[in-house]
Amino acid sequence: MRIHKSIFSTRADLKILNNQIENYLVNVMEPILTISYSLGHDYPHDTVRDIWYLMFENAAHDSIGGCNSDTTNQDVFFRYKQAKEIAENLVDLHMRLITIRLQTEQEITFTLFNTLPSKRSEVIEAETFITERPFTLKDANGRTLQYTVKKQNRCHRLCAGTANFS
Repeated sequence: MRIHKSIFSTRADLKILNNQIENYLVNVMEPILTISYSLGHDYPHDTVRDIWYLMFENAAHDSIGGCNSDTTNQDVFFRYKQAKEIAENLVDLHMRLITIRLQTEQEITFTLFNTLPSKRSEVIEAETFITERPFTLKDANGRTLQYTVKKQNRCHRLCAGTANFS
């Protein structure tokens, strides 16, 4: 009879990937879906369950341990890849749905999402495409935000910064 008292090694690449995806699911996907739901959109229960199922499948019997075959590790990586891609697509879709729901009279809107439970104040870099300059960035309360154009090319590609989140 063969008994493993413990596994003292791990696949660092898979462990890092696990932590990154779990962080994304808990701190980005779930808050975005909750915001979207609060605005009247359907909450994708089945898809979220499927994503978590992929993550839990990798946790079964220490799949990210260092004693697996390469084939098993490839399967684990593939499940992480699936979970990540499905979650990112879900977030992209619901950020678009939220933005559409929040449309204002302004012709062009630029929406930033704070998925943390506290206010944030930091520099944000974003690549934007606009047709004219100068332009004004305003927060949800109509206050003008400062920005710096870091780079501009012929098609008016700009990188903007500094925004306060509420």
